[in-house]
Amino acid sequence: MFINPQTAIKNGWITGIKTPQKQIQPNAIDFTADKAFKLSNKRFYISETSKRMRGSHPYNPHATDLEIQLSWEIQGNGMLDFLSDVYVNLPPGVAAQLVIRSSLARNGLLLVSGLYDSGFKGHIGFLLHNCHRTSAIITQGTRVGQIVFVQSTSSELYTGEYNHGAGTDLEYQGGSVKHDDMIGPGSHEAKLIKPEYELKEGTDLGHKTQYLVKKNNKGDNL
Repeated sequence: MFINPQTAIKNGWITGIKTPQKQIQPNAIDFTADKAFKLSNKRFYISETSKRMRGSHPYNPHATDLEIQLSWEIQGNGMLDFLSDVYVNLPPGVAAQLVIRSSLARNGLLLVSGLYDSGFKGHIGFLLHNCHRTSAIITQGTRVGQIVFVQSTSSELYTGEYNHGAGTDLEYQGGSVKHDDMIGPGSHEAKLIKPEYELKEGTDLGHKTQYLVKKNNKGDNL
């Protein structure tokens, strides 16, 4: 079931909304494209035991022949990796999904992102694919999609490498992802864990990480 977007705002699950009168919709909240990155030409590799990210580098907006404002041009059949200034911090019992605005979809663009698990905290990130043969221009700060909050009954909280602080980029956006900086039992994040949760070793796309797992009354994992 979709959660009222006003509930998400009131509870602090989402911040960085600059124009509430435009961004708050009946069932979702619009997010903007505020930072862009170009994927490198390195080969991507993934298996059940390891992965190697392509990496990316910042792509600054610029004036184009169609738009005086700072914009990005997505070449025909090309793509860009984006971050929004909108930031989410999902509590237990809440997950989120992204959907593209219909104006972009009807002009041959696709928005791709994974599921936002309970426990995720970070800026909204996504790829925009231009499926048309001609280029598409996206002005910086334009609303390109919506985030929908949904109820979740999962017993774990995500604490993987895609979590990041407000005002920061993901590690692969500017180089390769490092896998030696995962949250550990002695870290600051671990000290903030509520007593009904404990860290459990697990994997995220084949790499060692920890998940917050809810305990039952006997102290065992659910």
